[in-house]
Amino acid sequence: MTDSIARAWDVCDAVLKWAYISKFQYGGGRKATAEDVTAAVEWAASPLTPFEVDRATIDLKDHGYLTGTVGMLLHTKRLMDPRITVEGMRLVDLGRSVRPSSNPLPANPSGVSVTNVNTFNNHGPSNNAVNSSGFTQNIAIEEKTSKILAVADALDAHGEGGHENAEDARETAVDLRALADEPEVNKSKLRELLIKSVSAFALAAGTSAGQQSIQLASSALQVLG
Repeated sequence: MTDSIARAWDVCDAVLKWAYISKFQYGGGRKATAEDVTAAVEWAASPLTPFEVDRATIDLKDHGYLTGTVGMLLHTKRLMDPRITVEGMRLVDLGRSVRPSSNPLPANPSGVSVTNVNTFNNHGPSNNAVNSSGFTQNIAIEEKTSKILAVADALDAHGEGGHENAEDARETAVDLRALADEPEVNKSKLRELLIKSVSAFALAAGTSAGQQSIQLASSALQVLG
């Protein structure tokens, strides 16, 4: 698979995640721009172009992950008012890529794939392939735990903001912390709690803190897989 094809699928993953976040922040139906997608999903590869984003909206519609009105801009098709479908939300919640595969692939909305990590032993530096060592596995678990705990902290802050669901937010934070140290063992329950967190933050979607919290929960869901 060429780099350009891989990037096209990564852009689709990014746009779908943006649509997911947009649904909770604005109710969906907003035009997808390269700037908005980049900011929402923390795209880290070379800059997105309007053409890539427009093409991704059409590809996602063809796969049943987005719906909306098809329009034209400079001879390029795009969705004018993209909205994520139930199937699209399910895919994002599962942390799976749009890319077809016999085995589900993890979504890569950042556009950057880490293939190697650098660590040290008594004889100096050595390279370890991802998923080939306990060291790498531990890093992955720590990252999941860290993101889950960040969501718990955000829930506590949300609870102190006087929102009508403050008590529920604080209880969800307690539950997340109780399960965060073993993300793989508790994956199903943690996923349920993170989805609940996104819904809780939706009450504050009109604020900067609310938007950041939704992104935190969405990121944790992606990493959890």
